[in-house]
Amino acid sequence: MARLRIGIKPGVGSTVKIMANNTDDPWTTPNTDWEKFRFNGEDTEYCYFNDIVLWNPTVTTYYPAGSNSTNYVLKCEGGYVFMHYARAIVHYGYIPIVQHRYFKQPGNEAWYYTVTSVANGNISAMARLKPISTPEFNGGDAAQLVSCYSMNTDYWPCSFITKYPANVDYSSLAGVRTAGHRGVVIDKDEQMVRVAKPGFDARTATPDQCIIHEGQRPISLLLYGQTTVAGATTVTVPVGNVPANAIVLINGIDSAGKLASVSTPRASFLVPSVAFTARIVGTNLELKNLNGGSTGNVTVLWYILNEDASGVSTGAGKIIETLPDEIRIMRPGAGTTPKPGDVLLSSKGRYMPLVAHGVLNAASFVGNNNVRSCDVTIPVLDNPPTILSVIQKIGNSSTVNDGDLFIDARYYSAFFGNMMPLTNWWVYDKPTSKITFSAVPNNDNSWRLRYYVLASPN
Repeated sequence: MARLRIGIKPGVGSTVKIMANNTDDPWTTPNTDWEKFRFNGEDTEYCYFNDIVLWNPTVTTYYPAGSNSTNYVLKCEGGYVFMHYARAIVHYGYIPIVQHRYFKQPGNEAWYYTVTSVANGNISAMARLKPISTPEFNGGDAAQLVSCYSMNTDYWPCSFITKYPANVDYSSLAGVRTAGHRGVVIDKDEQMVRVAKPGFDARTATPDQCIIHEGQRPISLLLYGQTTVAGATTVTVPVGNVPANAIVLINGIDSAGKLASVSTPRASFLVPSVAFTARIVGTNLELKNLNGGSTGNVTVLWYILNEDASGVSTGAGKIIETLPDEIRIMRPGAGTTPKPGDVLLSSKGRYMPLVAHGVLNAASFVGNNNVRSCDVTIPVLDNPPTILSVIQKIGNSSTVNDGDLFIDARYYSAFFGNMMPLTNWWVYDKPTSKITFSAVPNNDNSWRLRYYVLASPN
C-alpha cells in the first residue's frame, strides 16, 4: 500500500504526502522527483476540475444548475456544447480550458474519432470564432465558444472544465511559508479539510489558496497506461476492481513512436485515421480499434479517473477512514457511502502535479506558413505526461476576432473556405524530454499559445 504521512516536516511545517513506494521517505525525497509522490502537499501545484458535466444531447440543458437561456455559462443544444464567453469570465474569472470527450450511454463507453479528410475538424475541440454562416457554430454567434461536432444521440458529450486559464496567464504558487500559518487543518466540527499553499493559513484560505480544500479536490488517477491495438481488433487490459462509474479518458495517441495530442491533424507521421472505444468491463479495460485491419496499429494513452459527473453525497460519514487497503480523507458532510467527488485524498489516488507551464508567442515558432513549430524542454519524466494547450488570437483579422480561442483545435476548410485559422497540436518525445508545439497560423503572427504539462505519478 502507498505510504501516506501527515505531519510536520522540519523547516517546512505541517503537510501531507503520499509516496508511491512505501520505502521512500516523504521528508527526504526531493520534491522534483515528481513521479515518486502520489501527492505532495509541499509547494506542489496540481490539476483541478471546476466541474465535470455530462450532457444529454437530446435535451437543451443549461449550466450551472438553475440557470436558463438568459444567464447560462454553458449549455448543450442540438447536440453541441456552448460556453458563453462573457458570462464564463464573470463566473470563473477567466475562460477555463475545457476538454471534451464523448461517452456512449448507458455504460460510459468512451469514444474517439478523427476523420480521414482534412475538410473536417477535431470533434473534441472547443473554439470561439469570428461570425460565420455555418449552423455548426450557432449561426455565427461569436459570443460563444462551441464544441466542433454534434454526435449521434447514443454518445453524450462530456465537458471536463479544468482550472487552467485559456485567455490569461497562469499564476503559480505565491508566497513563502510563514511561522504561525497552519498548513493543514482537519476539523470535523468546523467542517474543514485543508492543505494550504505557501503563504496562506489553512483556516482562512480560499479553495484557490489551498492544494486540498473541502470545496476543491485535485484530479485523481486510479490507473493509466499506453496500449497498442491493431486495426479491427480488441485488446483487454486487466485493471482490477475499479469503480463501475470511473471515467476512461483518452489523452494521447501514437505518432511514429511518440506521444501526440488527440487533436493532431492527419499527416505523414500519424496513422491514416483513428477511431476507437474504451470501456470498463468487470475488472478489465476493453480497448477496441474501429479502423479496418489494413489501417495498422493505434497506440493510445488512457487514464482511469476516480471522477464522475454524479456530484457528491450527503450525510454524517467519517472524515478520515482507514480501510484494509486504503486511507481516505473525505469531504465534511459526505455520506457513509461516498461518491468519488467526496474523496478529497486517497492513498490509492495518483494526483497529477504541474511540472511545466508557459506562454509561447508567435515569434517563437519557426517554419513555413503552413506549419510552424516551437520546441519546449520539460523536466525528465519516466511516465507519459498530460499536456494541455490553447491558442489565442491577438487583434482582429479577416477570419478571427481579437481574443478568439482554440482549445484542442483542429478546424479545416469545410468551415473556412480553405483557411486554417490558428490550428494547434503537440508531440512529446520522451528520450529528449521535448515537446514540439505546432501551429497553422494562416500567415498571421498575432497570437500566443499557452501550455500546461502534468506528470503521472507511479
